[in-house]
Amino acid sequence: MVLLIDEYDSPLRHSLQDREAFEAVSAHLRAFYSVVRQYEGRFRFIFVTGIMRFSNQIFGYGQSISDIGSDPEYGALLGFTEEEIRECFGEELRERTASLFHKSPGDVTHEETDRVVECLRRHCGGYCFDDECSVRLFEPRSSLQFLSPCGGEAFSDCWFMEGGGRTNLPESMSRILADAALNGGKAPSVPWMDYAVSPDFDNTECAVSMLTQRGYFSIREADSMHLFPGFQNLEQLRVGACLLTKRLKASGGASEEDVYRLNWIDDTPEKEDVTAEGISEYLSLIYKVLCRGEKIGTEEEACRMPVLNLQGSGYDAGTFKSGAGTCGGITVDFIERRVVIALRCMQEGESAEAKLQEAAELAKNETVSCPAVKERRFAMVFSVPEQKIVLAAEVKGCLSSSSK
Repeated sequence: MVLLIDEYDSPLRHSLQDREAFEAVSAHLRAFYSVVRQYEGRFRFIFVTGIMRFSNQIFGYGQSISDIGSDPEYGALLGFTEEEIRECFGEELRERTASLFHKSPGDVTHEETDRVVECLRRHCGGYCFDDECSVRLFEPRSSLQFLSPCGGEAFSDCWFMEGGGRTNLPESMSRILADAALNGGKAPSVPWMDYAVSPDFDNTECAVSMLTQRGYFSIREADSMHLFPGFQNLEQLRVGACLLTKRLKASGGASEEDVYRLNWIDDTPEKEDVTAEGISEYLSLIYKVLCRGEKIGTEEEACRMPVLNLQGSGYDAGTFKSGAGTCGGITVDFIERRVVIALRCMQEGESAEAKLQEAAELAKNETVSCPAVKERRFAMVFSVPEQKIVLAAEVKGCLSSSSK
């Protein structure tokens, strides 16, 4: 006889915010599994699945049931590896690549396919569950949706839309996710011996353990004593950045009209007919709504909040470096195209036109790894005294500027 139990932890997960109910459910489950242990010799095989690790509270210590959740041998059990994406979904991958680059499947190049796989990895890859960080996985729902014939022109972020971004989390967990977005995607480390879930959400290690086991974080790296979680893809990062920007919009003192306008024009970067003036308005509104009370004085500071707002809206946004190694501006990547926004800060008494020329040179020199990707390049000047964009231009053969 074989015993299979799926989602053993479901009753516990649904009672996590009610300690009394949690203890009652735990008692019932302990009683059930104590009976299973009494007759375990009669079972040929017992296999139990779940999302979170409550094993010590339910199964007890020293029992014959083994927890394989962090065993490297089973690290690829859940999710897709890159090899599986390429080998098992090779035809679908070619079809999607052809659709995105407006070609027939037979004309798709290896370079274009690699670009699509890399974008898929950035959006929903990087998941790791084993204690040696030996395997990185793609989240299956978002991957399958993207590879399906009706996948659309962009990533759908299924995990985010179906629960990850809509779950009502305790305040302590929301704060940890928002802080991770500000901290380069890194969360507090957790000792392996404490990598379990209980109703004690005010305990940081417990809260981080739950967030990691539920997919909000993934294991970035680990040693024999600790695991180091964090965001490993854009879908995870979207949750933290979204929580952070929502909090800033609610508490920053901005008018409802400005918050509404910012939400309304959040799709500015993805418009194929976007203009320098449109991007200038978008960035200036971000400074006005999200940076109230925060004096911006450097290019790094001027890029930080726009990037977080873009990430919270589901965009693949980041920054690039200037030749001197300082922050040069913002990049927004789509599969088949890229937007580069070079930015220079202007101090009191400096020339906006000169700064625009500096930004234009930065925009021209920023390289892209895939030549098949179309680009739009813009130059922006941020006025430190006025705390907004004052001059903007699209960088082509020559500059045509837009004063603000």
